[in-house]
Amino acid sequence: MLPPDLEDIVHSYVDKFNAWESLPDPKAIKRLVHGSDGDLITRLCGALGMPQNMYWEIRTRFEGNRTWLMSIPVTVEMFKKWDKVLARAVAYCWQTHAVFWLFIQNPQNIYYGCYTAIFEGSLLYQLLSIVTNEDFLESDPTESTTVYLGTDGTRQQVAVFHLV
Repeated sequence: MLPPDLEDIVHSYVDKFNAWESLPDPKAIKRLVHGSDGDLITRLCGALGMPQNMYWEIRTRFEGNRTWLMSIPVTVEMFKKWDKVLARAVAYCWQTHAVFWLFIQNPQNIYYGCYTAIFEGSLLYQLLSIVTNEDFLESDPTESTTVYLGTDGTRQQVAVFHLV
């Protein structure tokens, strides 16, 4: 029989191992994020009033894991559109809702380890980062600011490339 303090430490390690074993496969989370990103791209392009041929070019590049880039002027109206896009995506796209729940809403979220890079490379994370960025919210709306969203094609991660 082990001393009670040592036994507590062993049980603590066993509980942590059980928690790690029950985590989802990172590949499954990547597929979920990819589906969410695809839906958000569709919704963003629609909210921006993007012509169909430009939308299909971006969508084809996204699906083919090639470089794509969207230049979006930051205005008060654009913030409202982004907010609406995010709200509708979480409400109506099961993949976006699942990603939001797994990383933000769930008390036992998986925002750690290898999952952190997956989430931080998602379009959902990037849009949430922009919409909740106090610098944008407090900036002068007459100032010209542009956000560039896209990927470099070498990995399936969305990034804010440049803020002017």
